[in-house]
Amino acid sequence: MFPQARHSDFRSLDWPSILGIVLNMSILENLQLPNLEKIKIIEMLGGDLTPQEDDIPVPSWHESELRKMEADYQSGQISSVPWDDAKKTLRTRFK
Repeated sequence: MFPQARHSDFRSLDWPSILGIVLNMSILENLQLPNLEKIKIIEMLGGDLTPQEDDIPVPSWHESELRKMEADYQSGQISSVPWDDAKKTLRTRFK
């Protein structure tokens, strides 16, 4: 079994090295990683997807909805909500 990684282990490693560690760990071991290590893994995965985002087709209904929401925001029909308020609302709604 692969030894449990510590946060300091991930700081100096590049993406392929971290991926190798993560893939060699069981799901349970990955779930037990400190949040900072999980965040770094998620950021690296997201960063890895970014250059390829043009390869991901966006459904026309989604583009239409985004255009409508942007127009509604620009016209003042809808407004943004601070992230902390949005999290509180969602946590209450989906308890």
